[in-house]
Amino acid sequence: QVCRFLPECPRTAASRVAPFVAIGRSDTMDFWKAAAVAAQEQADAVKKAAREQVKELKMGALELAEDIYGSAEAFKKKSSGDKELEFKSGPLGFRLDGTLVISVEPGSQADTLGVEGGDRLAAVAGYSVPEFEPDDFEGEQRAMKLVKKWLKEMPRPSTLSFVTVACAEDDLVEDDEAPAPAQAASWSPRAESSGPASADEAAPA
Repeated sequence: QVCRFLPECPRTAASRVAPFVAIGRSDTMDFWKAAAVAAQEQADAVKKAAREQVKELKMGALELAEDIYGSAEAFKKKSSGDKELEFKSGPLGFRLDGTLVISVEPGSQADTLGVEGGDRLAAVAGYSVPEFEPDDFEGEQRAMKLVKKWLKEMPRPSTLSFVTVACAEDDLVEDDEAPAPAQAASWSPRAESSGPASADEAAPA
């Protein structure tokens, strides 16, 4: 009976409480492990959402850049007088002197597509017509031969590219000089050339 009232040994008391402390620690560790896993999953979800958003922003920026580039190119071609026209089978409907359009047959393909006298043929089916200096007679003759050959051999439909000579001249005129008249254009007909030729003679229907 007396032993019941004696102070309990500290070691004995600790041994009795230890199991409950261990259980509490285990529950706490499980809680923090679960919390850490949930936090990691949430962080991964946020990271994935951020990557998707960045990807969408990049795609949107790329599409916007393409639209701006396309609009700029279209404006550039329009302002510079460039014409890329698709010709189908049949007569082309214009006559050339060198690479310069000197006449357009009314009602023809060329007339319908907007080819005008004074336009310079710049490319045939993707092949660029060689440029030459105003006094380069041999260069002009080579360009004429190539144009005649390409017009004859090009498939249909094919694209012909023209440049308005007036627009091309504006780039060459210095600020202190007045624009040259049409007769003095860089691509004006030459007296030494073999004379104007119909594009349809080189490009059979």
